[in-house]
Amino acid sequence: MVLPEPMSSPQLKYEASSKRSRAGSQHSPLSFLTRSALVPDQPQSAPFMYGRGSTGGPAMSSPRGVSRRALGRLLPLSIAAVVLIGLLWHSSSRQDTEAKPTTSAAWQIVLDREKAVAYLKQSLGLNESSSASALPGGPEHYYDAAGQLRFRQIKPAKHPISILIDRGRRDWENKLNRQSKTLDEAVREYKRRYGRAPPRGFDKWYKYAREKDHILVDEYDHLWNDIEPFLALRGPTVKARTAKVATDQNTVTASFDPQAPAGKGLFITPNRETLRDQAPLQHGRAYQVLHPLEEIIPDLPVAFNMTISEQDSGFSVLPYDHVHHLRNLARGGKKTAVEDKDGWIDKRPRDDSHIVRMCPPDSRMALLDAPVPPGVGQYDVPPFHSYIYDHAAAQDTCHNRGIYWYHSAGRITQNRQELLPMFVWSKARSHNDLTILAEDQYQPRYPGRDPEWDDKPSAKLVWRGSLTGSAFAVGNENSYKGSPRFRLSHLGEARSGGREVDIELESGGIDTIVVPLRNLTERFLDLAVTGRPIQCDESVCEELKKLINFAPRMNHEDLMQHKYVLDVDGNGWSGRFHKLLSSNSLVMKSTMHKEWWLDRLTPWVHYVPVNVDYSDIYNLMVYFEGIEGSVPHRDQARSIASEGAAFARAHWRQEDMDVWMYRMLLEWSRLYSRSDIDSFDYVD
Repeated sequence: MVLPEPMSSPQLKYEASSKRSRAGSQHSPLSFLTRSALVPDQPQSAPFMYGRGSTGGPAMSSPRGVSRRALGRLLPLSIAAVVLIGLLWHSSSRQDTEAKPTTSAAWQIVLDREKAVAYLKQSLGLNESSSASALPGGPEHYYDAAGQLRFRQIKPAKHPISILIDRGRRDWENKLNRQSKTLDEAVREYKRRYGRAPPRGFDKWYKYAREKDHILVDEYDHLWNDIEPFLALRGPTVKARTAKVATDQNTVTASFDPQAPAGKGLFITPNRETLRDQAPLQHGRAYQVLHPLEEIIPDLPVAFNMTISEQDSGFSVLPYDHVHHLRNLARGGKKTAVEDKDGWIDKRPRDDSHIVRMCPPDSRMALLDAPVPPGVGQYDVPPFHSYIYDHAAAQDTCHNRGIYWYHSAGRITQNRQELLPMFVWSKARSHNDLTILAEDQYQPRYPGRDPEWDDKPSAKLVWRGSLTGSAFAVGNENSYKGSPRFRLSHLGEARSGGREVDIELESGGIDTIVVPLRNLTERFLDLAVTGRPIQCDESVCEELKKLINFAPRMNHEDLMQHKYVLDVDGNGWSGRFHKLLSSNSLVMKSTMHKEWWLDRLTPWVHYVPVNVDYSDIYNLMVYFEGIEGSVPHRDQARSIASEGAAFARAHWRQEDMDVWMYRMLLEWSRLYSRSDIDSFDYVD
């Protein structure tokens, strides 16, 4: 394979006449409020809202995107807006006579906005999780409920990515420093985080974790988020429902018996008739992840079963209010006394769609309902809107309504009437399943030459993969043409028009310029789908051959000649993430799947998060590699690549996965076995 010569200095030209400065944008003090607070869906995060222009954004959608029910909900917002305008006008008019010398006028407007939003929330009965609320930021920026770093109508003095990298480094350092050093500390931290005692056997788990040099002993929030709703169910109910989901043909049952002879305590049974003669599954995915735990089975507090899905994605979805009902019961130490729908009573309006019911009532999706699908061919990358600071929150279509049609995992509707204990390998944020750790494609070492970051000859962002991620079927065009890999294939070939990108000027400050899309694509991207059309209807396969330029496959060693590698979802989670993270390349990651590592890895320290709509990819590459007239940040890119590999060596070992699974088994054994007499809690 012949690789392109590295560019010694950025060669891209930009259209100086198209320059515009953030400081020069004309907005009234109220424009920010009316855009981001009163209207739950900012245009920047909803690509179908844009008219087609030089940036290549999709055409504006039909007004059908706002239902009559949604309009009914927006009417109070409009009335509240009038009140808020009056409040802000009154506040700003008083600034001339009552201005405090320690507060700038710009910051005063920000404070007034926060007061106004608080008033709006109070008037409409919105709680503190409202998408209108902003996490603490500063006079220039804030962090929103959609997991995005956004800027106020003030020109930032520092590039947003630098802010995120600095923030990430502080978060990671704090996370390492706060880890419990003794069993007593770990128990206290568990109680502080989750409001209850750890499960029985926690002392043996902690000893095992220390013996395995497991460092992140407190970082199990993702696991707890899965477990918590089930604490509202009685033990016999959990046991009965485990047997119920085992009737699904695409599952296996794992049985643990601490009283069995050594090496006989784990038995895995496939629940599909055609596979039962193969039990135990010596080569199955469940056996692969559970077999290393045989040494700890004698230390488990009780025998139990668990049902594991063979599918790549989630299994069960419940309305948001249903799950919230169960969490409230669990946090109050109560259990549902009614089996039907777990005792939950639906109080939402009858005309609420299934999609709306999946979301908090104050979320963007609940306020506006699901967007209409863009027209076929309207899946161009939308204009840049923001960078991710919280990757888990950024996966939530309830607050990120604009990404609804960009990933099938986000288009989930209610499919269950009760909470079901199915273990899955990965899931979208809306699924209510229990996550089990997937070891697919994990290796302690990977073959092939992997040069040091500075020695890698290509500074392009590379991705290769097969065309998976959707059902490529007749009548499913909106879904598969919005799937991550289909869109990625077109992103790699984009050439027409121009693209706005943010740059850090050599002279200081931040500016936004327009760069020809051809220059950006040819300079920074090497993205292609490989092989041929698969999992498609015959006629769709033929169409895909015309729409996509399929490229030859690229082996891992050739992939590692690039400084930047991209990882995206397929039919489920990506099995190559650990391999990429272990390399000397910087990994950019776009995903809608929640996996076990989500609360362990730190974005902007170990990897770079990418929005599902890919709107930030060009800006990311321009920031790290630079273009003419801008400051590159290759040292930061090198550092992220190095820190990612260091994390894989220190915190993503076989031992770390075994410790995580052991902790999960203890949590599950408590759910499965507790009763009104025995809580199965750990007693100090």
